[in-house]
Amino acid sequence: MRVLFLAHRAPWPPDKGDRLRSDAILRWLCARHEVYLGALTDTPSRDEARAVEEQLRGLCADARILPRPSAWRGLRAFASGRSISEEVFWSPALEAFIQSTSQQVHPEAVLGYSGQMARLLFGLHAPRRVIDLVDVDSLKWRKRFSRSRNPVHWLEARRVGALERACLASLDAVTVVSKREAAALGGESERLRVVRMGVDLRGYAPRQEDPGGSRVAFVGAMDYPQNAEGVM
Repeated sequence: MRVLFLAHRAPWPPDKGDRLRSDAILRWLCARHEVYLGALTDTPSRDEARAVEEQLRGLCADARILPRPSAWRGLRAFASGRSISEEVFWSPALEAFIQSTSQQVHPEAVLGYSGQMARLLFGLHAPRRVIDLVDVDSLKWRKRFSRSRNPVHWLEARRVGALERACLASLDAVTVVSKREAAALGGESERLRVVRMGVDLRGYAPRQEDPGGSRVAFVGAMDYPQNAEGVM
């Protein structure tokens, strides 16, 4: 099957939560299907985009990795009515790749990774259109607003929530990472499924013996409120 896979962050290197998941999904798909990947890097660096694309080209039928647009694009949200998240990750070059790939190979399925890719899927005509929201981001924005009382956070929660509901109404399937996330969108259904996070035990083999002790290491970005809260 020909699959067009779109990601807001390129699934390489698999060194953080969202890329661990997208890398695993990409590799699973590439082992079974003909995959065309379009994604953005974490930064506006063209050198980074070329290096990541080089890593992924041998895995996919085709891969186009583009520099992420400037974060200042988020200001467009106040005029467009879209969420800041969507505007920050919107790239004309990525849209051009999607259009040319769709016309040339006619993908039988399109998979979007994270809500920032949702609107790109809405305009595509394919037998199957699926989005992995991973997390229900509107929940995070609501929680941030409850702490900050920043009206921008309130507005972002509303707009991201509307986008998530549009995914359920318009796409063939929506996946999230847990039952709790699914409950925030009304619960699991024919269209809304839970695909949990996993660990590849070939790379993280369990110890033969418990060394004892009570030390725990947490690896994560502490400028991300959910990580800091989890540690506390």
